[in-house]
Amino acid sequence: MRFLRWRTPFGLLVIPFLSPDVFAQGHAINNVQIRVQVRYSDGTAAPVGVFVELELENGEVVEQNQTDSFGRCHFFSTAGPTVYVVRVKQAGYLESKVRLDLQNSQSGLANLTLKPITEEPLPAALKDATGTTVSAVDLSVPESARKEYDLGQHAIENHDLDGGISHLKKAIDLHGQFPRAYTLLGMAYNGQKKWKDARGALEKAVQQDPKAVEAYFQLGGPP
Repeated sequence: MRFLRWRTPFGLLVIPFLSPDVFAQGHAINNVQIRVQVRYSDGTAAPVGVFVELELENGEVVEQNQTDSFGRCHFFSTAGPTVYVVRVKQAGYLESKVRLDLQNSQSGLANLTLKPITEEPLPAALKDATGTTVSAVDLSVPESARKEYDLGQHAIENHDLDGGISHLKKAIDLHGQFPRAYTLLGMAYNGQKKWKDARGALEKAVQQDPKAVEAYFQLGGPP
């Protein structure tokens, strides 16, 4: 902190000088940080691009965001400590929302779960060895292609989009009928802002599996 000094008829007057940064820091004290995690009902993280909305309790929209490749996003609200509502929407799924009472806090965590509009028990044959739901088309994928897919998914989760794309292309070369691989490939291309390549991969995914909800959502259309 700096001080300003003036000589007056009564002696030396010292006044502290507050820089603009100090005022900015004081304003930031009132900001609230909200972390959001979106998952499907089977526990897996939601994909890139799921729409998330932050509102005040009275319904006033504060901010909008989209999930990253881990199903997460962040909000920094200047509305200050108050009651918030975090809402998530995705085509083919019920809307999910969480109420956060942050009247006495400057940070919060919202965990939201997306459930299909028609959630029916799936046959055991439609789950892979890890319990993750897969399409009937994906069940025919050979082990070699599945391994490349898993490597690609792991690379993308670690923010290595180039490595992920390379493995996913190998998976598709090993088995051309692989909608999950095409969907993830399209999402990786979206992450690189290669929109044309992303659209081509996602369209291939929905051609192979008309029930590929994530691919439809990335394309911006209904399942």
